[in-house]
Amino acid sequence: MQRREFLAAAGGLVLAGNALARPSPAGGYDLSDPEQSLAAMLRLQSRLDDLDAPWWYFGRIYGMLEGQAPIPLVRFEGTEIIRITRTADGEFAATGVTTSFFQGFHDKALLESMVNPVTGRRVTVEPNLIGGTAVPAVYYSTRGARPGRVAPGDWPEDRLKLTWDHHEENLWMSLDRTYPPGIPQPAGESSVMRAREEDLHDRTRVFVPATFSSTYFAPWPRWMEMGDHPGYVIWHADGVKLDTVARMPAHFLGWMESRFPERLAAKPYQPPSS
Repeated sequence: MQRREFLAAAGGLVLAGNALARPSPAGGYDLSDPEQSLAAMLRLQSRLDDLDAPWWYFGRIYGMLEGQAPIPLVRFEGTEIIRITRTADGEFAATGVTTSFFQGFHDKALLESMVNPVTGRRVTVEPNLIGGTAVPAVYYSTRGARPGRVAPGDWPEDRLKLTWDHHEENLWMSLDRTYPPGIPQPAGESSVMRAREEDLHDRTRVFVPATFSSTYFAPWPRWMEMGDHPGYVIWHADGVKLDTVARMPAHFLGWMESRFPERLAAKPYQPPSS
C-alpha cells in the first residue's frame, strides 16, 4: 500500500468546504463545476501536459500500542512521481512510482538495519518501493477516481470527498480517506495540498507549485517483523512538488541515482490490450 497514495481512491467527486461560497478569480476554475474542479485537482496533484510531476517528502513514523505513548520508530525521505495521461475514453490515467528510504529517528542516518524498539530484535530495514509500471493506479474522470485494478462495471460508488479552503492568497485541498475492506486495519489517510490561489487558477501555467502534509494510519511495516503483534503505525509527512527531479535535495538525488535510477521517472501510460 502506498505511503500517501493520492492515486488509490475510488468513487465520485464531491465538493465540500467553502469552495462553493468563494468566487474564483477572473478566468480561473469554477470549483463547483465537476469538469473544472477535476482539472484543478489534477493540476494541483500533478500536471496536465503528460509529463512527470515529482514530489519530494520527509517525515516520521510512530508505533502505537494500547495504553502507551507513541513510540518513535524511524524517519523517512522519499519521492512520489506521478504522470497524468488523457485516454481515448476521456478519462485521465495516472501512473506513478514511489520510493521511500528509512532513517534513524534522531540522527537521520540511512538505515540498513535497526533494533526494533517494540520487540528488541534486530531487523533488516528495506526501502518502501511502490508502483513503477505502465499500469495506471487510478483513472480519473468527472465521476471520480476508478482504481486501475477495478473494471468500470465493477466500480463501487464510494465517493472521493474533497474540501477546498482559502485564506488570502493561499488555497488548500483536503482529502480524508479510509482504505477498502480486505486489507489489515486500521488504514486510512488525512492529507492536505496547498498552493497559491493565483498559481492554480492561472490556466497558462503548465506547472503549479504545491506542498502537502499527510497523516497515514497503517499496519506495521513488514520489515519490522511484527507478525500478529497488536498495534499499528502513524506516518506523518510533509513535501513539495517539483518541476524536475534535478531539484530534489542533492543527498536524496544521490541515493536515488546510486540505488534506484530507474525509479526517477514514471512509466508512460499504455492502454490495456483489447
